[in-house]
Amino acid sequence: MKNKLLIALFLGFWCIGAIMMSQYARAAGPARADDATTRTRQNHFIVPALTDSAAAKDISNSLPKQYDGKIKSCTYDATTTSLLIMYDPSFPEIEILQVLRMNGYEAHYFVDGNTRISLDASGTSTVSEQVKQ
Repeated sequence: MKNKLLIALFLGFWCIGAIMMSQYARAAGPARADDATTRTRQNHFIVPALTDSAAAKDISNSLPKQYDGKIKSCTYDATTTSLLIMYDPSFPEIEILQVLRMNGYEAHYFVDGNTRISLDASGTSTVSEQVKQ
């Protein structure tokens, strides 16, 4: 009787474990067809000093050439003085800020609508929150 109870408990726990593992595998889903080399990320990098259209065109053309493979494209938006940069997901945004700094431009970007990331004069990143009104 005791052996039957142990066997029943073992089978019960085994079934529960199998169900949990199948749910975990289903939640993870199949692997994506597009891997990290084919995906791109985009973000608006606000560059307040970039108001000259010739300079904007120059940096928009030079960044993808300088960082071939990392920065896919760069488009300037004059209304927001921002560069819409499409880049490889493995290239961190903070490095793009450093790239812009090396080209002589201070820049920042927003992680969401509220959190701003920028580089200060020493080259360290600064995170600031905007107060919503």
